[in-house]
Amino acid sequence: MALREDRIGQTWLVPKRVTDFIPENHVCYFITNIVEKVDFQKINQKYRHTKGEPAYSRRMLLRMVLMAFVDGVFSSRRIARLAEENVVYMYLSGNWINQISGQFVASKSNAQRKLKKHLK
Repeated sequence: MALREDRIGQTWLVPKRVTDFIPENHVCYFITNIVEKVDFQKINQKYRHTKGEPAYSRRMLLRMVLMAFVDGVFSSRRIARLAEENVVYMYLSGNWINQISGQFVASKSNAQRKLKKHLK
Protein backbone atom coordinates (compact mmCIF):
# COMPACT_ATOMS: atom_id res chain seq x y z
CA MET A 1 0.00 0.00 0.00
CA ALA A 2 1.30 3.47 -0.86
CA LEU A 3 1.09 6.22 1.73
CA ARG A 4 0.57 9.89 1.06
CA GLU A 5 2.98 12.34 2.60
CA ASP A 6 1.84 14.14 5.76
CA ARG A 7 1.75 17.83 4.81
CA ILE A 8 0.76 19.49 8.06
CA GLY A 9 2.34 22.90 8.41
CA GLN A 10 3.08 23.23 4.69
CA THR A 11 2.91 26.81 3.47
CA TRP A 12 1.52 28.06 0.18
CA LEU A 13 3.54 30.08 -2.26
CA VAL A 14 0.63 32.47 -2.75
CA PRO A 15 -1.62 33.24 0.23
CA LYS A 16 -5.17 32.05 -0.29
CA ARG A 17 -8.24 34.15 0.37
CA VAL A 18 -10.66 32.85 2.97
CA THR A 19 -13.38 32.72 0.30
CA ASP A 20 -11.30 30.18 -1.66
CA PHE A 21 -12.27 27.65 1.02
CA ILE A 22 -16.03 28.40 1.04
CA PRO A 23 -18.35 26.83 -1.59
CA GLU A 24 -19.99 29.34 -3.95
CA ASN A 25 -23.51 28.39 -2.85
CA HIS A 26 -22.85 28.65 0.92
CA VAL A 27 -25.53 30.37 3.02
CA CYS A 28 -22.95 32.88 4.37
CA TYR A 29 -23.05 34.74 1.04
CA PHE A 30 -26.85 35.02 1.31
CA ILE A 31 -26.48 36.38 4.86
CA THR A 32 -23.88 38.88 3.64
CA ASN A 33 -26.20 40.09 0.87
CA ILE A 34 -29.14 40.47 3.27
CA VAL A 35 -27.10 42.39 5.86
CA GLU A 36 -25.74 44.72 3.17
CA LYS A 37 -29.32 45.85 2.51
CA VAL A 38 -29.94 46.81 6.15
CA ASP A 39 -29.62 50.53 6.85
CA PHE A 40 -27.32 51.09 9.83
CA GLN A 41 -27.05 54.85 9.34
CA LYS A 42 -29.07 55.84 12.45
CA ILE A 43 -27.22 53.41 14.70
CA ASN A 44 -23.82 54.40 13.31
CA GLN A 45 -24.54 58.13 13.70
CA LYS A 46 -25.46 57.65 17.34
CA TYR A 47 -22.10 56.06 18.19
CA ARG A 48 -19.81 57.70 15.63
CA HIS A 49 -18.22 60.28 17.95
CA THR A 50 -18.41 58.59 21.34
CA LYS A 51 -15.49 58.14 23.69
CA GLY A 52 -13.70 54.87 24.27
CA GLU A 53 -12.62 52.04 22.03
CA PRO A 54 -14.14 51.97 18.54
CA ALA A 55 -17.18 49.71 18.36
CA TYR A 56 -17.30 46.72 16.07
CA SER A 57 -19.09 47.14 12.79
CA ARG A 58 -22.81 46.56 13.26
CA ARG A 59 -22.85 44.78 9.92
CA MET A 60 -20.13 42.38 11.00
CA LEU A 61 -21.85 41.62 14.31
CA LEU A 62 -25.18 41.00 12.61
CA ARG A 63 -23.56 38.72 10.01
CA MET A 64 -21.92 36.70 12.78
CA VAL A 65 -25.08 36.42 14.88
CA LEU A 66 -27.24 35.42 11.90
CA MET A 67 -24.76 32.77 10.75
CA ALA A 68 -24.55 31.42 14.29
CA PHE A 69 -28.36 31.31 14.45
CA VAL A 70 -28.45 29.33 11.18
CA ASP A 71 -25.85 26.93 12.62
CA GLY A 72 -27.77 26.59 15.88
CA VAL A 73 -25.06 28.32 17.93
CA PHE A 74 -26.32 30.59 20.70
CA SER A 75 -23.26 30.91 22.93
CA SER A 76 -21.26 34.09 22.37
CA ARG A 77 -18.10 32.32 23.52
CA ARG A 78 -18.66 29.62 20.93
CA ILE A 79 -19.23 32.26 18.23
CA ALA A 80 -15.94 33.91 19.21
CA ARG A 81 -14.21 30.54 18.95
CA LEU A 82 -15.76 29.92 15.54
CA ALA A 83 -14.35 33.27 14.39
CA GLU A 84 -10.91 31.91 15.18
CA GLU A 85 -11.33 28.37 13.81
CA ASN A 86 -13.99 28.33 11.07
CA VAL A 87 -13.30 29.89 7.66
CA VAL A 88 -16.96 30.91 7.19
CA TYR A 89 -16.90 32.92 10.40
CA MET A 90 -13.47 34.30 9.50
CA TYR A 91 -14.98 35.56 6.26
CA LEU A 92 -18.06 37.01 7.97
CA SER A 93 -15.95 38.75 10.61
CA GLY A 94 -13.69 40.29 7.98
CA ASN A 95 -10.77 38.42 9.58
CA TRP A 96 -10.93 40.34 12.86
CA ILE A 97 -9.98 37.05 14.48
CA ASN A 98 -7.61 38.22 17.22
CA GLN A 99 -9.59 41.31 18.11
CA ILE A 100 -12.91 39.48 18.38
CA SER A 101 -12.13 36.46 20.49
CA GLY A 102 -12.03 37.94 24.00
CA GLN A 103 -14.36 40.85 23.41
CA PHE A 104 -17.15 39.35 21.31
CA VAL A 105 -19.00 38.05 24.34
CA ALA A 106 -19.76 41.52 25.70
CA SER A 107 -20.19 43.07 22.25
CA LYS A 108 -22.73 40.50 21.08
CA SER A 109 -25.13 40.95 23.99
CA ASN A 110 -24.78 44.72 23.81
CA ALA A 111 -25.35 44.73 20.05
CA GLN A 112 -28.38 42.45 20.36
CA ARG A 113 -30.00 44.78 22.92
CA LYS A 114 -29.38 47.83 20.75
CA LEU A 115 -30.56 46.10 17.59
CA LYS A 116 -33.80 44.92 19.25
CA LYS A 117 -34.38 48.46 20.52
CA HIS A 118 -33.76 49.90 17.05
CA LEU A 119 -36.03 47.41 15.27
CA LYS A 120 -39.04 48.03 17.58
